[in-house]
Amino acid sequence: MIIYLALAAYLVTFILAVLLFVAGKDNNALWRKVFLTIHFLFLLCFVLSLLIKTEASAFRYSFLLFVCSGLVTGGFILRSTQLILPKIYFSVFFLTLGYFLYSPSGFARFLLTANPYSQSAKNFHLRNNYYLERQSSIAISNQQEHPYKLVQQFGLFHKTIRRDIFLTADPDSVKVLEWKDKEALVLRTYHFSESTHGLVIDSTDVQLSLRKEVTKNQIERRF
Repeated sequence: MIIYLALAAYLVTFILAVLLFVAGKDNNALWRKVFLTIHFLFLLCFVLSLLIKTEASAFRYSFLLFVCSGLVTGGFILRSTQLILPKIYFSVFFLTLGYFLYSPSGFARFLLTANPYSQSAKNFHLRNNYYLERQSSIAISNQQEHPYKLVQQFGLFHKTIRRDIFLTADPDSVKVLEWKDKEALVLRTYHFSESTHGLVIDSTDVQLSLRKEVTKNQIERRF
């Protein structure tokens, strides 16, 4: 849901910026200062959250607000007949439209993580039409455990092969070590963790059966 909200916020502010640029008039110095102050306050929040390593939600929201305020301020500033350097700076925000058109989902993750190379950690293609997906519809008693499920996709439908695959952390990547059709597979999941020496890569091997769980297996339609 948060991905759709981020994209909606971006699109609304982009449209507003275009309207300000097309229908607006050459503005006065007072309004320029107001828009610039708001934008750079969001920039300051983003930089501070990055430096003091605040919680992830605060981090990604500050960057999202920084980008959105940059668009709106840019639509206002670009109507000015002067301010050449600010025009160049705020024009960069409009170039983000290219990233959005190329990959909306990737751009949404960029807005939420400030990382243009960020990838979704909820869906990993294993082999053929088998995927490892983050499982969200379960009550988790231990927040250190991350439940996933093994699914087989058939277009709009998918068949759940196995649920409640608990991992110690959300994986950044997954590698198939062994694969026996219709029998079993062995996965190695990789994730980053912090230590006294900085970031290190941890891995965990998981063996899963490809045989159907009769009592839990079901076919679901995705919309």
